[in-house]
Amino acid sequence: MNETVEAAISKHYSAKSLSIARWIAYFALLDLLILPYFQKIIMPYSLPVIVFAFFFLRIKLEFDRYLKIFLILCFIGIVSVMFSLVLPGNYPYYFVDNLKRLIQLLTSFLYFFYFKWLIKRTHVNIIPILVLFICWFFSFAIFFYFDPLGFGEIIRNIYGKGVISESDIEVHLRYAYIFSDPNTAAYFFLIATSPLLIRKMKLRWRILILTLLVVILFIAQSRGAIMSLLLVVLFMVFNPSTFIRNMLNVKKILFILIIVMIISAVVTYIQLLSEENLIVKYAIERIFESGDASTGGNRFYIWGTIITNFYPLPFGHGYNLLINNVIYGPHSDALRLVYSYGFVSFALVFYFLFGKVKNLIPLIIPALITFMINSLFDEEKVIGIFLIYLAIYTTRTTVSTTIKNGTILNAKN
Repeated sequence: MNETVEAAISKHYSAKSLSIARWIAYFALLDLLILPYFQKIIMPYSLPVIVFAFFFLRIKLEFDRYLKIFLILCFIGIVSVMFSLVLPGNYPYYFVDNLKRLIQLLTSFLYFFYFKWLIKRTHVNIIPILVLFICWFFSFAIFFYFDPLGFGEIIRNIYGKGVISESDIEVHLRYAYIFSDPNTAAYFFLIATSPLLIRKMKLRWRILILTLLVVILFIAQSRGAIMSLLLVVLFMVFNPSTFIRNMLNVKKILFILIIVMIISAVVTYIQLLSEENLIVKYAIERIFESGDASTGGNRFYIWGTIITNFYPLPFGHGYNLLINNVIYGPHSDALRLVYSYGFVSFALVFYFLFGKVKNLIPLIIPALITFMINSLFDEEKVIGIFLIYLAIYTTRTTVSTTIKNGTILNAKN
């Protein structure tokens, strides 16, 4: 007698164990989206809980390509950190920090493997938590809009270290949610809300979500995030593989016209509002009129300096990159991986994170742009939530394909 996929892959785990595992997953989502970092050691509260769950629930991971890549990354990372001990200059002095950063990066992948294991065995509904997060995030944004300094004081009292400084708020008037960098907040919001754009929903709800995204990205003043959203909308409406057919689709043409009308109305309104509101004025100046736009906000200079001062090695130099014995940040995870952990790590991580693009455009595009021109890894909440979604959607795709073919996936697990 044929077993269902769910029964076959869950038979070694009791209903109680799976219920506990599900509640741990919900806590992890709430933690990454809403709760502050643990202040003694800056890390998510849910990370040690996930580690504990692997042992308590006796989780056995499938030895698939993802686990193989992860194990290779662990080996390369250790080699990279050990190699930093023999490099000239102050590299040995930063051994502990190099090791800490490697542990931070590698433990972030535990979210992926935990959710990958869980999604194969039971259903996890992330939408209610996601709606709660949007309300929470947007309420802070409204508070910031009307009282930026008051927002800064409240956010520091709730979230402690690692939030945007009072001086940065006063000078730039940029919304950063619970992060020190407003760009991080903008990318985080794009990635965190991507499931709402991935799932099928009515046009009015898509427009509402896109409107919320535009408002958030505007007050965060992030050009890269705005570019990400534009690309997401473009690829959602005009899929490259069916471009001609989509051009003749009345509903999609209507959707584009509605978006254009909304953007035109919003642009007209904010131009009028900028005469009275400093937040709007600063946002317009930075996004549309800033002189550093042509230099990528000084990124091109940073990237040029990094490229001309380091040689890419197979296993890298360790996390900290030193120029004249001073730590230099590359402002790009792509360059970070190439020079810190080697070009082999870059290829493996790129394949791991972005190898599954089809039907995941709203998730992949903002994560990819963050990876290329900002940092996806240095904030564990950002990489954690991305890896959770990646696990959910790649695993669901695998399971649904198995059901369609009438076979049982990993029944022995």
